[in-house]
Amino acid sequence: MIEPTEATWAQIAAFLWPGSHLVRTWPLSGGLSARMQAIAAAGAGEERHQAVVRWYGSKSGLDGAALGREYRLLRALHAAGLSVPDPLCFDDSSSRLPAPYLAMALVPGKMCFTPTDLPGHIDQLATQLARIHQLDTAPLTFLPRSAGCTELAHPAPAAEPAFAAPALWQRLRAAAPLPKPNRPVLLHGDFWPGNSLWVDDRLSAVIDWEDAQLGEPLQDLAQSRSEISWIFGRAALAQFTQTYQALQPLDYSALPYWDLCAALRMLRLAGNDLAGMAAFFLDYDRPDITAASIKRDLLAFIAEAQKSLGEGAPPS
Repeated sequence: MIEPTEATWAQIAAFLWPGSHLVRTWPLSGGLSARMQAIAAAGAGEERHQAVVRWYGSKSGLDGAALGREYRLLRALHAAGLSVPDPLCFDDSSSRLPAPYLAMALVPGKMCFTPTDLPGHIDQLATQLARIHQLDTAPLTFLPRSAGCTELAHPAPAAEPAFAAPALWQRLRAAAPLPKPNRPVLLHGDFWPGNSLWVDDRLSAVIDWEDAQLGEPLQDLAQSRSEISWIFGRAALAQFTQTYQALQPLDYSALPYWDLCAALRMLRLAGNDLAGMAAFFLDYDRPDITAASIKRDLLAFIAEAQKSLGEGAPPS
């Protein structure tokens, strides 16, 4: 794809806000698959506008249809009062940007891994996840359905001594399919602390909805749990789970299974580079997160899930 220029962003600004002119642009981190650019424009008088333009790179494996679904989903979520960016438009005409793109209002806030009020921070995350799972899914049938534990669709992981991933994979395969799933809900698909924005210890937005689908709520809960366990610690993990459970009367007996699925997912995405994962947090004043601490906390998370799976009781 031809790289966007200032003229590209000026055209998009004029399309979003007729009569305005581009003031500045700056790149944003778009995650593993998406590219993002922030644009600011000025209209008549004192009117000011800011937006984020999001599109997929050629190597993402995603297309305009996925962005179109994300736009429709954000419209529904914003209308329902959830903390998400306000979607402005989805444009697949290629007349401005030579790729389909989604434009959203720029939400104030930033990722926060050092909250001054950790219990309040955790409660807000858990409450927001519960609200997502409580939404009526009838208008969301355009979303794909979860196929279950995605790790079972991947080949068995290579042997490595630290986490015994091949044995975990075999155990999950033997346990599938699970009986009596909970009612399908809207899944964010990647509800970890880094996909939330904060202003003065208040949640301003949940972002990056590209993996959204309909499926088992414990799948989403477990993915959150697997990352909170080593980012914020065991006490925060217990509080997150308890707050969510108080809001969501579900059958939690399969949570250990989903915890192991989530742990395997994290190991696959990390590869053998726990040090690289830890380095990400240096810019967020978390030098205490190291390869050793991630390994320690994730091993404890896996051990509890394995123990609970054997006993038939959900972990705390």
